Amino acid sequence: MTALTGDDVRRAFDAATRSLEKHRDAINSLNVFPVPDGDTGTNMLLTMRSAMERCPPADGATAGEVAGNLADGAFWGARGNSGVILSQFFKGFAQAIEGSQVCAADCLARAFNQATDAAYSAVGQPVEGTMLTVIRSLSQAVQDRLDGDGDVDPRSLWQTAFDAAREALALTPSQLPVLQEAGVVDAGGMGMVVILGGALCELAGQDQGQVDAAVAEGFVNPDTAHRIAAAQSYLDDSMETRWGYCTQFIIQGQGLDTDRIRREFTQISDSAVVVGNDDNVRVHIHVLDPGPALSYGTTIGQLSQIDIQNMSQQNLDFAGQRATSPATSSEAPALAVVAVAPGDGLAYLFREAGCAAVVSGGQTMNPSVTELVAAIDAVGAGDTIILPNNKNVVATAELAAATNPQLHVVPTHTVPQGVTALLAFNPGDDLE
Repeated sequence: MTALTGDDVRRAFDAATRSLEKHRDAINSLNVFPVPDGDTGTNMLLTMRSAMERCPPADGATAGEVAGNLADGAFWGARGNSGVILSQFFKGFAQAIEGSQVCAADCLARAFNQATDAAYSAVGQPVEGTMLTVIRSLSQAVQDRLDGDGDVDPRSLWQTAFDAAREALALTPSQLPVLQEAGVVDAGGMGMVVILGGALCELAGQDQGQVDAAVAEGFVNPDTAHRIAAAQSYLDDSMETRWGYCTQFIIQGQGLDTDRIRREFTQISDSAVVVGNDDNVRVHIHVLDPGPALSYGTTIGQLSQIDIQNMSQQNLDFAGQRATSPATSSEAPALAVVAVAPGDGLAYLFREAGCAAVVSGGQTMNPSVTELVAAIDAVGAGDTIILPNNKNVVATAELAAATNPQLHVVPTHTVPQGVTALLAFNPGDDLE
């Protein structure tokens, strides 16, 4: 029996990342829960890449150190519901082998057990038939195998985990009605199988054949196989739903109470996954209006890594029924929005949400009237709405508006207020 070294753990999850890269599109094609937007594979891959960035090869780190680095990288780079849950899988895994030079079979079983606990505890309202179920099932199978054979090799135990994950995934449609309706297995669960399989092949010196076979079969018995992509009829129906916004950010502060924050966000949102520690808490939620959630976050601490995605638009893209875009025109828009925002990240956020231009500025770096007018002139719209997004910038915005009757100020005092106002903006509406 040979325990896993730090380099073994690193190479295993590096191979898992490559496996996710290969099968990302297949995982995306299954994504119908909690929102049919086709991004689960992408989110899990981006999370894994962030985890691996903290683990340089051949640095002599112990198994415990590698696991800790993976968990840290996954936390800071987690994307989407599935990515945040995956980051907690790594957190529990790392906590179990902290301080260990190597990872033997009993250590691996403990790691999977704590990974399960951490993943479940992160979710405000856990749902079975998802990647959580797959994680719990593989953990239980590993513990049962270890209880029956205390001398088992950790690589053999990893095979047990992979096999159990495949079996659990095949049952997800019977546990979650939306999967049955769409005719698919769970996308996040499929991602976990791909991760475990990729790692297993590296540890056992095998090629990726069994992972490829699992993907090709849809992870189920051929006699009862589900589709490898969501039924188009289900996706067509899903477009009638108003999905809202996937909203994610990190709260930074001191003495943060992650459990209390999770309870609060669970009450005001769907799909709440809240994780972190005393200093940093990552929040992932689905809401119709991100504004109140962002505002509440600012009462707790400083916000960073704010990311807001229009899930209804993602749903349209995924379903392949996106409305025909108007022909590209060189004509200036009749109505546009120009916002003031501090930092490249928030500037990107406002542009993605529909701003024609973003002027750099905020609490301590107020833009001038000249800068605002220059940005507005560059847009060349018939009418322009200005979002100052800071109470110190409102007066400057009003001075700019005084130069032209077609300039209009919405006196937003904070970035969350600006986001809320922008999300309500429809360029096809009348100004009033």
